[in-house]
Amino acid sequence: MRARWLLALALALALPVAGCAQDTDDAQSIPGGPDADDPGGGGSQGSSDEDPDQGDDGTDEIDEPREPPDLALDEVVSGLERPTLATHAGDGTGRLFVLEQPGRVRVLQDGQLAEDPYLDLTDETDAGGEQGLLGLAFDPEFADNGRLYASYTDTEGDSVLARHTVEDPPNGSPSPDGQVLLTVDQPYGNHNGGNIAFGPDGYLYYGLGDGGSGGDPEGNGQDPTTLLGSMLRLDVAGEQAQAPEDNPFVGDEAGHDLVWAYGLRNPWRFSFDPATGDLFIGDVGQDSYEEVNH
Repeated sequence: MRARWLLALALALALPVAGCAQDTDDAQSIPGGPDADDPGGGGSQGSSDEDPDQGDDGTDEIDEPREPPDLALDEVVSGLERPTLATHAGDGTGRLFVLEQPGRVRVLQDGQLAEDPYLDLTDETDAGGEQGLLGLAFDPEFADNGRLYASYTDTEGDSVLARHTVEDPPNGSPSPDGQVLLTVDQPYGNHNGGNIAFGPDGYLYYGLGDGGSGGDPEGNGQDPTTLLGSMLRLDVAGEQAQAPEDNPFVGDEAGHDLVWAYGLRNPWRFSFDPATGDLFIGDVGQDSYEEVNH
């Protein structure tokens, strides 16, 4: 995916329309299509009186609707306060980490919810509405380096990306005193986005909404020079976060170095296809429809 995918999509849709607008005298013939030498219009393909989609009585065959599978909801854990995300560390411990919007990360292991939070950011977090502790991602090398990343709304209402470190990854807990890697000013209290995840390329992806209110009053979604309304792509292997060299706007004043894709409203959740590595973004709509961007 490229940062200018919206423009590319618009061009792809526009080209067939432009082709249809040509005069018929300028249109090119289609191999195998109808021409003046073939009054029947069948070309070399000919035709058949039999329709493979029709039954013996000449009516269209329609597959019988399938019965939906039996589905049921099983309670896995209770006692959580406004959970926003569940994820794992990929370290083989079998732990499930559940985020609570007020700022806590809880651990579920062997069906039991640990009483003490794994990470408590309630003093750093302003929670309510669409704000709070919104994202958590473990470094692909977490078992060795103990690094994890949290995305939350701070007490000023701005979006924060912070790194926390665990001295003993399989058994220990991180300190709430993390290293802030990025702070993004938020003009309104909604459309914070906030999801973070490592891609198959080893870089950290960070989704941010357009700044909030309604109808994107500041035009952030179509402005690649701002981090709002964008999917960011960061290299966090060093002490500080930086833009990978192949980010589309590196060295280009037309956009911010960290922007990987723009034109988003509120990318609340996104994930990578484990088979293909493709990125799918759930973009929250306003009045008419939602989007899944690819």
